[in-house]
Amino acid sequence: MARIPTQFILKSLGVLLATGALVGYIFFETEGFRSGIKLTVNKPQNGASLTEPIAFIEGNFTGAQNLSVNGAPVLPDMDGNYSYPVILGSGYNRFDVTATDRFGRSLTKTIELMYNGEPPQLEVESEETSSSSSTLSLLY
Repeated sequence: MARIPTQFILKSLGVLLATGALVGYIFFETEGFRSGIKLTVNKPQNGASLTEPIAFIEGNFTGAQNLSVNGAPVLPDMDGNYSYPVILGSGYNRFDVTATDRFGRSLTKTIELMYNGEPPQLEVESEETSSSSSTLSLLY
C-alpha cells in the first residue's frame, strides 16, 4: 500500500481551510443582500381618520442604511425604531416611508390618512395706529 506524503496532506488541509474561510467570509458579507429590507409602520394605522393636525409616523426597519418620509431623511435609534412628525392638511394625506439598503434596493410603505379636524386658527391682536388696513393670510 502506497503511503501519502505528509507534505501533500498539509497542503490539502491548508487549501480546505482557506476555501472554508473564503466561503464563510462571502456568506457573512452577503447577509444583508440575502435577508433584504424589513420595514414596518406601526402608527398611525393606514386609512386612519385623525382629528389632530400633527401625527407621528412610527415603526421599525432592518437591513437598510437610509430611511425617509416623503423624501425627508429620518434618523432612527440604534435598534432601527423611528418616529417622524408630519403635519396634516385638510382631507386626504399620503406619506411614503422608504428604506434603502447599501445595494440600492428600496422598500416603500404608503400611509394614507384623513384629517377631519378644524383648520388652524390664527388670532392677530393689533392696535390701530393708522388709517391704512393690512391683510394677513395663513397658508397650510
